[in-house]
Amino acid sequence: MWCLKLIERIKQFIANNRWLSKLFGLIIVLLLIFLLVTNVKPEEIVDAIRGLNPYMVLLGFFVYLGGIFFRAIRFRIVLNNTELRYYDLFTIVAVSNFINNILPARTGELSYLYLSKKLIKVPLKHGAASLLVVRIFDLISISILLLLSILCLYKRYALPSLAQILIVILFLLFISTSALIALCTGKFSVTIVKIANLLKIRKANFINKIVKILYEVEENLIKIYSKRIFIQLVLLSLISSATSFIIFILVLSDLMKIGVCAMAFITLITRITLILPIHSFLGFGTYEGAWVIASMSLGVPMDMAILSGFIAHIVGLLYTLGAGVFGIRILKEIYRNK
Repeated sequence: MWCLKLIERIKQFIANNRWLSKLFGLIIVLLLIFLLVTNVKPEEIVDAIRGLNPYMVLLGFFVYLGGIFFRAIRFRIVLNNTELRYYDLFTIVAVSNFINNILPARTGELSYLYLSKKLIKVPLKHGAASLLVVRIFDLISISILLLLSILCLYKRYALPSLAQILIVILFLLFISTSALIALCTGKFSVTIVKIANLLKIRKANFINKIVKILYEVEENLIKIYSKRIFIQLVLLSLISSATSFIIFILVLSDLMKIGVCAMAFITLITRITLILPIHSFLGFGTYEGAWVIASMSLGVPMDMAILSGFIAHIVGLLYTLGAGVFGIRILKEIYRNK
């Protein structure tokens, strides 16, 4: 089947280049650890971790589970199948998020395709189409929330290169919205075919497979558009994206002494590294790097920026680990009963 062959090729390409993302992440982590050790006393690190409110950490975990639930609802809508159980979709999202946070370069996305095919019998081409659609909505929601947080911070902070940041966010929002409009009108695949014809690569197998996936995405989006549920998907995406910074408002606001908008800005900037294919192994390096840069741009001292970045990353990994292990146990029970 062409989908399986395409996935196998992607896996092989990533396997050949995975050492680059690992090396990059390792260098950043070692640099940040060096800066942390030279700027923060070990007892201060221990005190900071002990100072976290355990009830807020637990509440943050429930917020994380809420975000998974909203993503499960969104997948149910995009897959256009009301017979799918939320229970199964919740499990798939929890496990795929867990694997995504472990593997570099977003290769964990393949786990969603595999699990949706095995557990709820979604064909690979439908799964790939739904995954592409929700990632576009993720980009739109993050761009909107990031833009709102910058507008909120504008009067309080002299953000460096604010104009450039706004331009980048508006560009991301424009690109993602344009791609969504092009896909839902069925013009994106046509454009790809025309470009391939101009470059004389239309007959290439890889191009044909990409066009087939785009056709499937466009078909799904046309169905969604006809049912007038775009606003519903945008709202679900905004809520699921907002849970990412609500968690750290609960867990880290007292430690960092910053407000809601500042925490939203830092978290959303960091979350971009989780969506783009620059994610390193376990996210180490890329996550902390983005967190530190965003924090220091708001005037957070470097030692606090590095310390909070490591704590945020560890807390996030524990959340995904908890939900992921729970989801894996459910999957084992399901397969055992079959």
